[in-house]
Amino acid sequence: MSQSYDWLFIRNNLQQTEPGAQEPSDKSPDIITRSSQASSDDLNEFVTGYNQDYSQDVDYRGENYIYVRAKNLNTDEGNRAIGSVSLWYCLGDHLNNKNRWIRLSTESGDNTVIIQAKGQEVAVTETPFIMANVAPPAQDTPYRLIAFITDKAHPEPSGQNLKEAIIKAGNAAYRTLPVPTPPPVKADGFGWVSNLKLNNTDNIKVTVQLSATQFDADAEMYFIFDTPDADGNVISIGKTKLVPNQVYGTEAMLPKNYASKVSAYYFADKTDGGQLKATFTLQILEQHKTGPIITGKLLEQFAVSLTQVSKP
Repeated sequence: MSQSYDWLFIRNNLQQTEPGAQEPSDKSPDIITRSSQASSDDLNEFVTGYNQDYSQDVDYRGENYIYVRAKNLNTDEGNRAIGSVSLWYCLGDHLNNKNRWIRLSTESGDNTVIIQAKGQEVAVTETPFIMANVAPPAQDTPYRLIAFITDKAHPEPSGQNLKEAIIKAGNAAYRTLPVPTPPPVKADGFGWVSNLKLNNTDNIKVTVQLSATQFDADAEMYFIFDTPDADGNVISIGKTKLVPNQVYGTEAMLPKNYASKVSAYYFADKTDGGQLKATFTLQILEQHKTGPIITGKLLEQFAVSLTQVSKP
């Protein structure tokens, strides 16, 4: 246990008062998940209610707003600590492998937020990080949110056992997110999962596009790739209403030997017969530019037709 730490402190659990390994180590109350953007009154309550956990349930298919709170442990009330906050998420068994983490950004695209507090004061980030349209985790592999607060004198914890380093550090913590209870089986949507392996020898710029030729009234879809692109960004489109003859897509730079699990999700109101049906195509196209003309070479295509029927 560190007796000399006197900077911005993120707790592993609500009872912790100073850095060090203390169980439970995965319930940081200072990584605060919210279903809507916090008001100024909410932010003030996060600070004054330092002995409380203000997190709300995570909506994996919607937008979540995540704040980071910290206390300056310096006993000199005139000492102001200023740090840079970064936030990541990963599957539970990837905590020791930072290459498998996905970095979160704010709504404006910033991947760091400043936090500052005088000695013995508590502060919280005013600008939230956004976590949106993430594939719901499996029952045995929950997601974990990891927060760092750094400056030149307080770098990110590192080491072969990164999990242990985070637990012991004063300027880092993580929070295991709850796995949602599986919903009852009813015809209001379904998911599709496959694996992609491109065997590309160099980084390539691609367009990932989705189109549907058959779908229910007012149906919506989104897709997401488990492995981020070469810049660490999530490859996904948000939940989008399907329109006939419309193609939905996003661009990405993929690292060499790119491989990923690919998921697509479909949502619609139950029909009179209790059945939903969708036919859609997901394509990965390598971009080629000849003069002003950009063309696409098909690298992979998934053509899918699914039907879901309500169970009594």
